[in-house]
Amino acid sequence: PGDPVRNVVHNYSGMWVTSNKYVLFDRLIQSAYSRDAWDGPPGGAQTSASLDVFQDQSAVVARDEGTGRLIPFNVVTARAVTDGVVPVSPTAIVDMRGGTLAALYPSTGKIFATRYDPATAPSLQDLADNAKPIAQIAVPPKAATTAATAYSALAVANDGTIYAADLSGKLATIAATGQGFAKVTYRSIPAPKSIELSTLGSHVIALDAISGTVTVDDGKPLSLGRPDPQARVQQPGADASSVLVATSKAMDAVPLSGGSATTIFGSAS
Repeated sequence: PGDPVRNVVHNYSGMWVTSNKYVLFDRLIQSAYSRDAWDGPPGGAQTSASLDVFQDQSAVVARDEGTGRLIPFNVVTARAVTDGVVPVSPTAIVDMRGGTLAALYPSTGKIFATRYDPATAPSLQDLADNAKPIAQIAVPPKAATTAATAYSALAVANDGTIYAADLSGKLATIAATGQGFAKVTYRSIPAPKSIELSTLGSHVIALDAISGTVTVDDGKPLSLGRPDPQARVQQPGADASSVLVATSKAMDAVPLSGGSATTIFGSAS
């Protein structure tokens, strides 16, 4: 019958990381435990930077918050695609997952997004700050005591659905449909004092660290047992029975169906 055919996936073993000290984006090859490529932000030498990187298989997008740019990378050449760079505010909240790259501008409530192929460098034109937004949530009131960057939150689910919410209790859902997005839908959640979003499968989770609660979908807020402004919710992931929340003293698992949080481990102090 001949030899079996095997498909070899190229470039997927490379994990991209950043160095603010050296102002570089580095690719680490996991199988070789070594660094095989690096490149700096386009535009010449910088003495300091605030860098980040998003990766979904071979789709790699770097962020230079200091200069307010998103930078697509070609993983074959391991170089920035300089003609694909777009301006994005340093205060924008950016997330990338499931074929969707999205940005929320908290000061205006505007949401920008694009779909991408995980095998190639994404086109970022739809995320530029002068592009047409696909949805909008509430703008921080002028009298708000909360900083604009903390007034709203964004998360992209594993299936590419975008969720965005604000302190007024407005939650926007934008489903991914092939190469585009469905029309945004809005619903209300209990208005929080602070907000951070995540997802587990089709569940959307809102953490209110100041109140010490977690809200799952349209349910009532679930208590963490104590407020903690330093609390953080886990990154979006696959469906699960509990969501993980890290506080300044412990790692808690909060059942999505309700009930008390369970401490997985805590600090010695």
